[in-house]
Amino acid sequence: MKTLYPKIFLTIIFLSAILSPEILSQNAGVYAIGGAKGIFINLSNEINISGVQTVFNISRTDRQGKQIEIAELRTERTIDDFSSGISKFHSALPNSPVPNDNEIKMIWDHLIKTNNIDSVALWGAYPLIKLSLGLMYFDSTTAAGEEYKYVIEKNDGRKTTSSETNFASYPQQPDFDKIKIVNHSASSSVVSIEWQTSSENNPVNFILFRQDNGKRNFNPAEVTKGFSRDDKNTFLYAVDNSVEPNNFYKYFLVPLDLFENRGATSDTLFVGAYNYNSLPAIQNLSAVSVDSLQGILLSWEIPSPEAVVSVRIFRSEIFDSSFSQIAEVSPNQNSFPDLMVEPMKRYYYYIQQIGPLGEESPASARIASFYLSSEIPVPPVNLSAEGIFNGVKLSWENSESFIEGFRLYRSNGLNDSLNLISDLIPEEKPFTTFIDSSKELSGKLTYFYAVKSYSTSHIESSFSDTISIRPAIPTNPLKPTGLSGYVENNSALISWDDMNETENTIVGYLILRKDFDENGKVKKDFHPLTDSFLQFNQNSFTDNSIEKNDDYEYAVVSLDMFGGKSEMSNSFRINNSPERPLPPSGLKAILMKDEVKIKWESSLQEDIVEYKVYRQKRNSEPEYLGSVKSNFKPEITDKGITKDELYYYFVTTVNKFDVESSPSKSVPVRL
Repeated sequence: MKTLYPKIFLTIIFLSAILSPEILSQNAGVYAIGGAKGIFINLSNEINISGVQTVFNISRTDRQGKQIEIAELRTERTIDDFSSGISKFHSALPNSPVPNDNEIKMIWDHLIKTNNIDSVALWGAYPLIKLSLGLMYFDSTTAAGEEYKYVIEKNDGRKTTSSETNFASYPQQPDFDKIKIVNHSASSSVVSIEWQTSSENNPVNFILFRQDNGKRNFNPAEVTKGFSRDDKNTFLYAVDNSVEPNNFYKYFLVPLDLFENRGATSDTLFVGAYNYNSLPAIQNLSAVSVDSLQGILLSWEIPSPEAVVSVRIFRSEIFDSSFSQIAEVSPNQNSFPDLMVEPMKRYYYYIQQIGPLGEESPASARIASFYLSSEIPVPPVNLSAEGIFNGVKLSWENSESFIEGFRLYRSNGLNDSLNLISDLIPEEKPFTTFIDSSKELSGKLTYFYAVKSYSTSHIESSFSDTISIRPAIPTNPLKPTGLSGYVENNSALISWDDMNETENTIVGYLILRKDFDENGKVKKDFHPLTDSFLQFNQNSFTDNSIEKNDDYEYAVVSLDMFGGKSEMSNSFRINNSPERPLPPSGLKAILMKDEVKIKWESSLQEDIVEYKVYRQKRNSEPEYLGSVKSNFKPEITDKGITKDELYYYFVTTVNKFDVESSPSKSVPVRL
């Protein structure tokens, strides 16, 4: 508990927080406000000490309109009159701070320079100073609770002006924010108290009342007062140096505003004039894990139990913060079992002796301990699994307390052993989840999982129930091999290797075909030839939908039981056209005067209907010269040649299916 020291009496006055907007709207600083014993009338904020003395004539009007003259007031002209006024008016404001001689001179010198009371920092706001200068009048002749307003005639030697105040009554009840005790300390010779309130609406002074040893009434105590302030709070301090050793005292605070109106009182503090910090410290404090208690047993010794009312026990999981009270026991009890602990979690403890008035001794030294449990935890329950795209998602519940985490085990289904696959998995509420996305997982296998719990004492449970699941990982079966085929009777017969012999998860095949027209251009890209797949034991297919003179390219895809598709097999191409005829033989080119005669042997092949003759220059495309029907003499004459030009001639045969042979052997000629 910290000791409070006297602090400088610092008051920051904000008149806007004390006076209403109606009062602040009055001209030339003229207003009326109720105090504890009468009404204060502010006459002016200006004083011309070196000039003509200002005279104020004051009259008062009640709510019925009755008006009476009540005073004539003059501003003070000398520092001695000002100092005398402070002594004179202090009885009307007995709790107001009083400036010393140096401060009186400082105020006076400042007024000579500025002629305005507002320029006097701090002191210029106090009614006692204004009364002593003749700038304020205190009307103590009014009836409490009745409202009055005042007319002020001011003559400053140059002109006479008249002003009217607002209506005011006395006493007033300031609406201060709640004032609460936040700290106190005591010894055999001094009691220090600290209060706290909001900085937005707070008192400028207070009276501290004290009762001695529960006897007599509460009376104002002569104490040293202090104020301090931050952005949010105002702190009030009182130091009572008039206490007697080992006596008991009660205190409460009455807050005051500038005009000594009293706000609501604070709570009452009961304190003894002795220092509980001097009590002998607790000895032999220890904390030991006891398995039979399932907790930690604390023990200690109290040197002076007669001065102790109770012992408070505090615990935290952090060494230097977050301590909370867990028990309060008799001073005759020297041990306490803490059963609300988790195994293998570090706890910190300290204890504190409590006196007759709730005094708190200094805290004992902090000690640390673990509860080490040998209890075997219960395995997890409600284990569930879900196959997901990249693996398996598992979840489970924990029905046991004091679990540090879990470890996951897995088998690939090809043997009986479960292997550890995870580090310690922290518990989550209400379900702990884990995603197994190991690279070695395969969508072709079913896996078995089980979980073990690990307590905070590092004791493991037995296995949970085992669950099986297949990851939803895409599979890629082997692509078919050995694809071949041929055309027979206007049908394409296709076969391939039996892939199920190599990979028994393959359940079928898709047959794909690409179509070409008679010019070799693609009419339709690869497409399935059946609505459903072929069974795994069918590794051949007959395509009856081909057309003559078209080319076709075939490929096959394997399908497995997991929905996977293989890559497309190597493709092969077939043609559904008649065989090409052979070219003619015996080609000759006979040079004549200005022409060339081309001759060849008639073909012995059946179904030949004509011959086509071509001429070609070097590095040029062949030119078609014409055709000769097969029933005509096999020769043709070329008359369109140029002298000294080299020509090559060749002939092809064409059958009844309009299939043309490859070129014959070419012969050269130069004219």
